[in-house]
Amino acid sequence: MYPGLQTIALRRPVILYGLKISVSKFFCLHIGRRNAKRAYSINGDVIPTTEAVPDLGLQVDSKLNFSAHVDSIIISAHRKCYLLMKTLRSTSLRVYVTAHKYYIRPILEYATECWNSCTGGLSLRVERVQKHFTRWIYRRCRLPYASYADRLRHLEMETLCHRRRLADLIMLSASHISQSFCMDSLPHCFYDSVFWYLHTEEMKDAKCLTGTVANIATHHFTQRRDLQVTICPDFEENLCGIGLLNLGQNRRHSLKNALSKYDRIVTIVLDHGENTAKYESFSFETALTKVLPSLLSLSPVDLFWAFGARSPHSGSFYDDLFKLFGSQVFKMIRTKNYGDQCEQFVRVQTQSPRLEHLYLHDDLWPQDFKFYYRDFHPKFIKCTLTFE
Repeated sequence: MYPGLQTIALRRPVILYGLKISVSKFFCLHIGRRNAKRAYSINGDVIPTTEAVPDLGLQVDSKLNFSAHVDSIIISAHRKCYLLMKTLRSTSLRVYVTAHKYYIRPILEYATECWNSCTGGLSLRVERVQKHFTRWIYRRCRLPYASYADRLRHLEMETLCHRRRLADLIMLSASHISQSFCMDSLPHCFYDSVFWYLHTEEMKDAKCLTGTVANIATHHFTQRRDLQVTICPDFEENLCGIGLLNLGQNRRHSLKNALSKYDRIVTIVLDHGENTAKYESFSFETALTKVLPSLLSLSPVDLFWAFGARSPHSGSFYDDLFKLFGSQVFKMIRTKNYGDQCEQFVRVQTQSPRLEHLYLHDDLWPQDFKFYYRDFHPKFIKCTLTFE
């Protein structure tokens, strides 16, 4: 037997107070496919093993799948709906809606933060309880048929999915204020479900939220946004324009503060300098030593796209840029040949397993360079070479 549970923490109350531990009230739940599934014992009594156990009103199984819990609350809610319809004999919608809010909805909304990020099928099954109940009370009150959305609008109710998202945001807000636990400890699926909902629904501008919940929702949603950066050199004045395409015109004056709202760059584009006026202007040295490194430090960039004519004044500019970007790993590259540093940049990038698409334009690439990348690209998922 594994003696791990025979610790001082469990034995102390037995020794000091003469308490007896009822092993029949203990259960051992093994979580994870690679779990060794050892046997545990307390004072020689083996703790029984189970595949699911109730914990504070939640049915938790060994796979951390809440399907059984959702099934149980759906059955309980349907029974309560049937009981209400048998007991109440009113023809007033307000009576049924109030009864639903007090007796049925709490069953469906208990600890939803734990299982809300599960499969969409569970969400639809839970929503079906409220859908059926609203249809029943329409029949009871002799009202004409209406769609589920129209019924909710008439009854001044929200979908259960909407309310669960609000509960998730409230939990995010409470944890952010109290800092009772590390936000990074939450599963990514929880964040993804919340941010996806913020992005697709009207809640993304937080108009339907108030106070701290609105602030925390807006902060986290903005932090997830992708940023597209355009670099535009001005060869006459030795300036470098940085265009942040996801920022509004009224925010271009606060570049540093605006960048703090982003944690990911999706695209970096090199332009040849015709539209410098619409970009923030920095000296070339400042852009090369401060602005661009801070941009690249945000996250891996998906697409690097260099286009435009190469002039005699732009040689050193592109050499310095490609030397800077050599330490960054890209997922897709589209570029012409801008010199030796550009060729070295492409050679380094092709050694990375992250690179999936390579587009080499124009016919200025060395002959051995073409044959090398046509015949040898074992790490590429897909490689497209174009020489125009």
